[in-house]
Amino acid sequence: MYSFLTELADQTYTRLTNTQQAVLLSCYAAQTPELAYEATTGDEKITQSADFLIRHGLIQRGEGQVRVTSAGSDMLESNGLIDASGEVTETGIELLEKLEQHKVQFAESLIPYRTLKSLT
Repeated sequence: MYSFLTELADQTYTRLTNTQQAVLLSCYAAQTPELAYEATTGDEKITQSADFLIRHGLIQRGEGQVRVTSAGSDMLESNGLIDASGEVTETGIELLEKLEQHKVQFAESLIPYRTLKSLT
């Protein structure tokens, strides 16, 4: 029997934030599980998104590696980030580019801190 609560649960589950989508797609598009792991590190927003994806079974993380589950691949396809053949779509490419810009800005924001720390 289909109920309102089932529909609500499905909608909640399939609506990932932009950051969650970007982290999931980065893991999917990474050439190795080790590079996928790196996609789950960075600022607090990225690590929280990765933790959410793990809790919901969309990625698996362990020993410096991350793998996207079949549920994660299905989520990417249902959100239009990959196509039926598994290729990243234009929308997916744009999202990956935004995430890369975000990570560069985060890294650049750490440079003054690192410089100051090295002087002390």
